Amino acid sequence: MNVNKKKNICLCKDFAERGNKGCLKSSSVEDEYDISDCELTTCYDGLINVENCQKSPVRMSAPHFFMAEEQLQYFDSSFVQPDADKDKSFLDIEPVSGQVLQGHKRFQVNMPVNPTGRNEIKFLKNIKAVPAFPVMWFDEIIAPV
Repeated sequence: MNVNKKKNICLCKDFAERGNKGCLKSSSVEDEYDISDCELTTCYDGLINVENCQKSPVRMSAPHFFMAEEQLQYFDSSFVQPDADKDKSFLDIEPVSGQVLQGHKRFQVNMPVNPTGRNEIKFLKNIKAVPAFPVMWFDEIIAPV
């Protein structure tokens, strides 16, 4: 999910900010905007901000930030690296009957982490801001019976 895709613009509340009014420009690619003049602070490629839908600061992504590799910079090298074979969603459909043969819907639930500025919680005192901290990931499987 890229932020600059026309169908995804509504998922980024940064575009509603006053400073970004009129920043979207036509692009040479039909289904994309040129967002180079926009100031984005809460929208990232590969993350879907569902805060307005769920009333909770949740960011959805593929597991291990597959297709959102920019988020890996916030974690050390021990973080599991994305693997397309294990992290992408897919459906195998029999072409004649349209029968679903198998499939996987894989997604990860993330929450932003921000410093509190409160010294009473000692283990959070020096925490760094992370736009999307993984909470859990799912793999819904469709398999033949």
